[in-house]
Amino acid sequence: MRTKKLKEKLFDKFIDLRLFGATLAVENMNIQETGPVQFKFGRSLHKVDVNFYKGSITMPVKPGEGFKKGKR
Repeated sequence: MRTKKLKEKLFDKFIDLRLFGATLAVENMNIQETGPVQFKFGRSLHKVDVNFYKGSITMPVKPGEGFKKGKR
């Protein structure tokens, strides 16, 4: 009964739980619900170009400092 009350409280408060569902572990309770909105991989009706982009991030460092010990 406690699980049912908690589930009702959470699903009343959060719309994303109602729409998409959730799997929750709260204390010694497990709650699982499947929502009406589900996503899965499928075929596109239009041509899709898959592009991969690779980038790097640089961070400014004072001249002569480089990596400090313990900052890696």
